[in-house]
Amino acid sequence: MLAFALMTFAWGSSYLFVAVALRSFGPAQISFLRLLLGGLVLGAALLAMRVPLRGVREAMPALAVAGISGIAIPFVLIAMAQQHVSSSLTAVLATMTPVFVYAGAVLIGQSRLSANAVLGVLVAFLGVGVLNAAGLVAHGDPMLWQLAIVGCCAFLAIANLTIRTRLLRLHSVLVVFMQFVCSIPPVGVYMLLREGLPRWPQDDPPAVLAVLQLGVVSSAVAYALFAYLIKRWGSALTSTNTYLQPIIGCSLGAVVLGERMSAWEWFGSGLIVAGVVVFAAGTLARGRRPARSGQGGRGGRGAHGADPGHGWGPGGGGAPAPPPPPGGGGGGAGGAGGAGGAG
Repeated sequence: MLAFALMTFAWGSSYLFVAVALRSFGPAQISFLRLLLGGLVLGAALLAMRVPLRGVREAMPALAVAGISGIAIPFVLIAMAQQHVSSSLTAVLATMTPVFVYAGAVLIGQSRLSANAVLGVLVAFLGVGVLNAAGLVAHGDPMLWQLAIVGCCAFLAIANLTIRTRLLRLHSVLVVFMQFVCSIPPVGVYMLLREGLPRWPQDDPPAVLAVLQLGVVSSAVAYALFAYLIKRWGSALTSTNTYLQPIIGCSLGAVVLGERMSAWEWFGSGLIVAGVVVFAAGTLARGRRPARSGQGGRGGRGAHGADPGHGWGPGGGGAPAPPPPPGGGGGGAGGAGGAGGAG
């Protein structure tokens, strides 16, 4: 439970630390430093665990897709969005990732439509519509940065499905490390072109500590804990951290940053969380059904032949959980269309 609590708090609080870091660093600078620090820690962990690198060369195209869509783009875009959207609202909007994972799984034939899932999707997108309408009324224009955060969830879903279909035979920590490695060059180039090299502010120690926390704790340590919990608990139970993160994000935003949401924002946020919970209830219930011979089951091989000894560990329906999203996130799939990470 301690590992689960630490992982959930690390991701739920990441939106707060991004907001603090933005006082002295640009979005791309925060993302680059986070990748660099997290990559160094994960690389050291791989060396300590003596994880073999076999299969990496053949998997590089898939690793590049998973890295750019699941790490590089969301890291930068969510940090950019938080210049315009509160950390509390970002934490809520980031819970939409499971919805896009489900839609993608249906499109590629890995999951089937269900009444609960469709209802949950409709309610969640109604919540996004309410938030956008609230922005239109309050500010005179739609809150496009809110939609950008939702768009990040779609990119995270691409990474989720890429890992699920192409990368299950690699060690989970190795996959995350390679995602970081593939993300550093494009984020670094973007940073140099738009913001230049980061400079450590002498008069803002909290911003420096926030960047260190994001790189070491919210990235490297949290990802390692995620892989550990997937192996010990399975993906279905581990994925429940996704639904606790908005509580942490909103609480910290209110207490530490003094953020306040309007009544309409609370209403829209409530619809999003309710929709995702309704969606998850259906997918997790399907995941608990007895697996067919040769599929799923804790301790066996997943539906795609993943070896639980590699760290992904099959969850309810045999489908493994991919790495969580960078802004926070967590949770994988308890079945082909299960609840993916959010954040």
